[in-house]
Amino acid sequence: MQTSISLANFRSTKVIWCLALAFFSLIATLFSWSDLLYYDAEKLAIGEYWRPFTAWIVQANISHWALNLWGLVIMGIVLPNQPGRKTFLAFAGVWIFASLCLMFSDYAAYVGLSGVLYGWLFWSIAMSPFYRPTLKVIVLGLISAKVVIENSPLPWLKDSAVSTWVGHDIAYESHLWGLLGGVMTLALYCLFRRFQSNAAHHG
Repeated sequence: MQTSISLANFRSTKVIWCLALAFFSLIATLFSWSDLLYYDAEKLAIGEYWRPFTAWIVQANISHWALNLWGLVIMGIVLPNQPGRKTFLAFAGVWIFASLCLMFSDYAAYVGLSGVLYGWLFWSIAMSPFYRPTLKVIVLGLISAKVVIENSPLPWLKDSAVSTWVGHDIAYESHLWGLLGGVMTLALYCLFRRFQSNAAHHG
């Protein structure tokens, strides 16, 4: 197995994706873009329909950005160097699904990448070529359990340390939206592959 890091690794699609997301998220968080991009239910009601789709790029502050950056790092590790069109479409599906959930939620305001990041991580781990299926199932089970537990009505099951670090309340429902988006895109992909296989077999 090759372990050295070459220039080609840094030119890989996954590195470009992750660096671009991290860069634009940082810029949007530090500068006045946040006023235009964050989710605001009142502004959505007067016609600013892009806000549920752009709120994921804006972070509450640098601590929030740094926390979500770790998610991008993990995603970059588990993805193949050239993720391909199916991963791009899956990521777009998670983003659209989570954005629609946000649009019809009771949130007055929202910022943060973690919602869609949970869905992207679910897909990335499930489709990763680097790990055994058993390990992937265990990790996906742990991620799913975390999201389900933190969305429970029991307040002591929520992670107050993260909220303290970020300096804001955590929108746990957005994690669930992203996770569901990841599960659904993976399920649709598996159904599509099965349909293709059956069509080829009967053809």
